[in-house]
Amino acid sequence: MRQTLLVLDIQNDYCSDQARMPVAKQIEPILNGINDLIKRAERLMIPIIYIRNEFE
Repeated sequence: MRQTLLVLDIQNDYCSDQARMPVAKQIEPILNGINDLIKRAERLMIPIIYIRNEFE
């Protein structure tokens, strides 16, 4: 089985003033965890797919 890291753009749902699921107090550990996963995937040559959603 081949591994891939999928990084979803969920910033507005968590960080904006109108966030549906605000986690402002927890955002630094969340971002650090995501960045660590990205670095690990790069080091292991695991493909990374970034998804960005825009809604108006």
